[in-house]
Amino acid sequence: MRTHSTEELGVHLLLTPALSAGSIPLGAAEALEKLACDMARLSGCTCKAVNVREDHMHVLLRCAADETIGHFIDAFVPKSLETIRSISGRTRSFDFDDRIHVTLLPPWNIDLFAAFVRDQDFYHSTHTLHQELEQIFIKGAANLSEGEKREILDTVN
Repeated sequence: MRTHSTEELGVHLLLTPALSAGSIPLGAAEALEKLACDMARLSGCTCKAVNVREDHMHVLLRCAADETIGHFIDAFVPKSLETIRSISGRTRSFDFDDRIHVTLLPPWNIDLFAAFVRDQDFYHSTHTLHQELEQIFIKGAANLSEGEKREILDTVN
């Protein structure tokens, strides 16, 4: 059994397309998954799971409890946009929503959450992205006002 350092944490990122951007081309999924894993390694993190869907993308990392996640986000977002925009003429103006949903996890929850990320096809056979955000990510966000929660959910309707 793997022991966990108290200096480690799980970092889950959920990126969604901007309202005017259309969808994430599924033809970019393999390249985005490889990019996330490569960028994680360069940032000093371990990529635990990536799942790309047309309406959102999950990236789950195991990181040291320092600024490595900031380095990952600063590098990954522009490179992933570059990857998506190079797919075809219709994706040249693709952009992510300005908000990246970030969830920090204790190290003992990372493997469990990795299974959730990998099983997105099964999960979304019965749940929408709106339900996922509301029931899993926003429900526990005690630091958000009701107005802020509604604003986030309104971006995926």
